Amino acid sequence: ETALGHPEPEGYQQHLESQLSAYVVALERRIALEQLVNQISRRLANLDPQDVDSGIQSSLAELGAWSGVDRAYLFILTTDTTEPLLHNSHEWCAVGITPQQAHLQNLPAAAFPWMMGRLARFDVIYIPDTTQMPAAAAVEQAEFLRQHIQSLLCVPIAFEQKLFGLIGFDAVRAPMHWAEEEIRTLQLVGETLAGTLHRRQVTTQLQASEARNRALLEAIPDLITHVNRDGQYLTMVRSPMVRNLIPDDVNPIGHTLYDHLPYDIAYRQHQAIQQVLTTGRSYSYEQIVEVRGQVQYEEARIVPCGADTVLVMIRDISTLKQAEQALKQQSQELQQAKDVAEAANQAKSRFLANMSHELKTPLHAILGFARTMARDPQLPPSHRQSVETILRNSDHLLALINDILDLDQIEAGHLTLEPQPFDLHELLQALYDLMQ
Repeated sequence: ETALGHPEPEGYQQHLESQLSAYVVALERRIALEQLVNQISRRLANLDPQDVDSGIQSSLAELGAWSGVDRAYLFILTTDTTEPLLHNSHEWCAVGITPQQAHLQNLPAAAFPWMMGRLARFDVIYIPDTTQMPAAAAVEQAEFLRQHIQSLLCVPIAFEQKLFGLIGFDAVRAPMHWAEEEIRTLQLVGETLAGTLHRRQVTTQLQASEARNRALLEAIPDLITHVNRDGQYLTMVRSPMVRNLIPDDVNPIGHTLYDHLPYDIAYRQHQAIQQVLTTGRSYSYEQIVEVRGQVQYEEARIVPCGADTVLVMIRDISTLKQAEQALKQQSQELQQAKDVAEAANQAKSRFLANMSHELKTPLHAILGFARTMARDPQLPPSHRQSVETILRNSDHLLALINDILDLDQIEAGHLTLEPQPFDLHELLQALYDLMQ
């Protein structure tokens, strides 16, 4: 270090590279999780009821593999029985881990008071060490230890203040730590699963209903309108999750799109309705609207419902768009960090190349004169010993310079290793003579 306590230039550069490397790794891990959660959310949000189970299973496998846990699972809470029951509906296990799903069916929720109390408050349960749990959790601790769980994370699955169950992650072979940002991101998976399970439940309950009513309810929580070929409103089902351009105290039934919507939005929707009725195929598009001073990103889906009517479903995708923008910003930050690291590495390579040239030029001159003097038979013995010392030290300095360049080649992945025999005794003797 220098007198001011700062690292020497080379040490400081290594310190900076280490920091940049750690930052890039952490940022890449966070971006990978957010991309995975975004993919899972998109997939689960658009699954047909018959595909939900396979979608959940594949999502658990992806999350389990990403996080490095030994087991990932989903528990469903059933409340329409005499007493609330928990059953393990889905499970993913890493290679070599014993499945537990068969032993975890129809469990009385009341048998786990500490865990259910926290889940009822929609709290995340994070236990870094199952041997260190409160006395009130003795029942849960015994079950966790029976399954050889060392660390555990449980995220409640809730929709509209109703607990559906939980998604859990077990570390069996070694303890595991989850960062707060990772836990918050995994909570989004719980919310997505809650929405998915809720939609499947509603769809199942309404399968015997008339086709138009079923189509309306399947789209909840979207804003749904039933519109005819002329753009006249026949029915509207409002959603608290979508800010409506038509105020709540206005009844649009019997009016047209052009009576209540901005002209450009009404015209585009009317054209899409005409297209759907002509082709008989669903159509979707995105739009940006301003509702009472707030910008809202929307996805409009139009599906045929009879010969001359359609269902128009409006979904608020503002949160998704914000997540996409945040992900794009993080990707840019990652690229900037990589650019900085590459620039630093290139600067180091240029420095080493210049340094080797500046040192080798005078060093070769010294070696040349010293070798010429050493070949002089008339050189006095005392002077010959000094010349030999000059030669040894010059060779050592040249080897150090070459070693530095070799290290740079190793870091760049360009060095080819060529093993050569050497005399160990001669090497040790040369080191001894060097220290004299």
